[in-house]
Amino acid sequence: MKHFAVSALWITVAVSSLAAAEPKQFRYQASLGGDVTDDNPAVVTLSAGVISHTHNDFTDLRVFDDANREVPYVIYGKTLPGQNRQQAGLEPIKYEALTNGGERITYQRPAALSGIDGMQVTINGNDFEKNIQIETSEDNSTWKPLATCSVFDYSSRINLRNTKLDIPPTTARYLRLIISGDKPATGNTSNANDENVVLKYKDLEFRSSLPTNPTTTAKPPRLVTGVNAWYGKTIKERQVTDSAPLAISGSSTSEKGDTILDLGESNLPLTAITLDIGTKYFMRQVRVESSTGKKDAPWYEIANDSIYRFPAANRETSGRPNADTTIQLDGRQYTRLRLIIVNRDNIPLTVNSISGTYLQRNLYLLPEKSRHYAIFCDSNNVTFPRYDLPSVLPENSPELAKAVVWNLSEPQPNSAFDNKNEKIVVSDNNGITPTQLWLFRGLILLLAVGLAFWAWSTLRKLK
Repeated sequence: MKHFAVSALWITVAVSSLAAAEPKQFRYQASLGGDVTDDNPAVVTLSAGVISHTHNDFTDLRVFDDANREVPYVIYGKTLPGQNRQQAGLEPIKYEALTNGGERITYQRPAALSGIDGMQVTINGNDFEKNIQIETSEDNSTWKPLATCSVFDYSSRINLRNTKLDIPPTTARYLRLIISGDKPATGNTSNANDENVVLKYKDLEFRSSLPTNPTTTAKPPRLVTGVNAWYGKTIKERQVTDSAPLAISGSSTSEKGDTILDLGESNLPLTAITLDIGTKYFMRQVRVESSTGKKDAPWYEIANDSIYRFPAANRETSGRPNADTTIQLDGRQYTRLRLIIVNRDNIPLTVNSISGTYLQRNLYLLPEKSRHYAIFCDSNNVTFPRYDLPSVLPENSPELAKAVVWNLSEPQPNSAFDNKNEKIVVSDNNGITPTQLWLFRGLILLLAVGLAFWAWSTLRKLK
């Protein structure tokens, strides 16, 4: 049993020792350069060229100095802070009562708002349905129509009310609201002296009894008592993206007449693919498929979406943008990609170019003066590095904002690369290489043999 324990310990040490990395294990390298300041980290944005030469979420990326020492690093995605939309109340500068019972109110855009793209109108009373015309002017003299909106309230009968105005963005200095008065706040009546009042909204109908022969002739209150306006949308913290061109390495036509565009081994963690289409108007279904890149490896679908371009007038009827040639992906790193454009009986599209979008990745390290550094990537026999730096420089650390920006060269073949590493293939087993996997299996087999021998020896003694 003593020899068995020693053997098991040796295999465990052999497995763990494979985590150590050397520059000669990597196929590509890219030099780093920049100023070094005391206690401040350095940061470099990873280029598409470097990312494309890595695998399994940067398993095979290392930083070495000019003494071939492995330098700890940490990679974070860049984010932009959230933005809140601007809001302010509008002060009227002119009020006019219209003969039909409506109002015309002029407002000046406050300095707190760089523009206006929405408003909330406070209207007196309930049970109403009114149209509001919105006009704009730069000189409070010449007015241009901007939008016509509808507001309504049935809160005395049912919980149904909307006084929000979504309008096209405008930076005009003056705005004028014209509120219709052709629909009285008490409901739609065929005769002002009728006792029964009928209120209708779409398929809803409400009836109410109202007093007849009013005895007062007091001036009616103003309809609009306040307007709150805003500009921009509230945006949560969001990640920054980069883009890179995707080369079309091959184009063919399937038996069904579909266009097949091979994008080769892009190997980028894409969140979207955008096509530059030369055809004027179109609508096509597009499938995105992935493969491992090995010979005769099967293709499997990872996305399916439509791309289109409509005439400008189509927006009013379809309710969507006139064009959309972007296909969303899940951000995983796929080795090889191809697009299948379903043509049916249509003429194939003219695809000018294709670009990919991916989340920006920034690499941070703590450099030393008088040292030179380089990034090494693309190796088949290294595992995830285990550094203390993520604890020293967490993602929310204020020290990251002090980082000195460094430059990164385009990756070049590593002249010191040992070709013997070509025999090993990168594994998808959470970063475990085939060598480690076989050593682990050997350890399990050795343990099983040892336990069997121990059980046999015990039973023999009992007899």
